[in-house]
Amino acid sequence: MHNFRLLLLPLMLLLAFVSQAADPTQPPGWLTGSGSKKTQTINKDKFNLQQILIGKERRSAVINNQLVTKGSRVAGAQVVAINNNSVVLKVSQKRLTLSLLNKTKQAVRRNKIGK
Repeated sequence: MHNFRLLLLPLMLLLAFVSQAADPTQPPGWLTGSGSKKTQTINKDKFNLQQILIGKERRSAVINNQLVTKGSRVAGAQVVAINNNSVVLKVSQKRLTLSLLNKTKQAVRRNKIGK
């Protein structure tokens, strides 16, 4: 019985270690451009598009109280494009589109519900 316990203990330790190991079928983080699964999700609430300014020679936007242009960085994201009603950001190798129209629709819905 004592020998059985000695054999069972290392087996249990091995199983506990294997259950905590990463998925071996996943490509490494350096290959996919992301270090961990936590950095792959984009928190859209982190970015507050407040205004888009379109001029003859310049396009800019206000995000998180910061004036940005194409190529600028805000809250860890790079501004890729500024369109008439939206701004495209690059966050962790993914694109995120912020839109003024979505905020307007949400505000209208809130006002209709509140009446």
